[in-house]
Amino acid sequence: MTSWLIAMLALIGVSSVVSSVIQGQDLVGAGIFLVVWLSVAVLPLFLFAPDRKELATGGAPAADAPGRGLTVALAALASAGVLLATGAIVWRLSGGMIESPKEDDVLGFTLLGIALALGGFQCLRGREGWRTLAVILAALTGYIVIGGVSIAFG
Repeated sequence: MTSWLIAMLALIGVSSVVSSVIQGQDLVGAGIFLVVWLSVAVLPLFLFAPDRKELATGGAPAADAPGRGLTVALAALASAGVLLATGAIVWRLSGGMIESPKEDDVLGFTLLGIALALGGFQCLRGREGWRTLAVILAALTGYIVIGGVSIAFG
């Protein structure tokens, strides 16, 4: 789970720079933010992680792995994440817009898809902390469903 958290925090920092490019903002400020973000939020987690040696492989193997039903659900969630991220990128590259050409909404959808995909695949591998990560992903999925329904009927 630590490797997922570190990866997501790093991607959030990088996405801020991409967002600045999309919106035509100051890249120097975005670059400074990225350096500070990585130094404060990402690097300490990596350096002081108790399982630092296993981070590259997703952490140490857990004593147990997800059961058959949960494996199917996690595989579906990870696949949905891949589809969301890929779909958002393809949609934007093909000219799709939500608000304006300088929006970064698609970046948010892409980041959300990556979070679901990476987390789902990590849980499927049965790495240490997979149960906690599965709960986080379930809450994230609930948020997505509630948000989607409220937007659809709002």
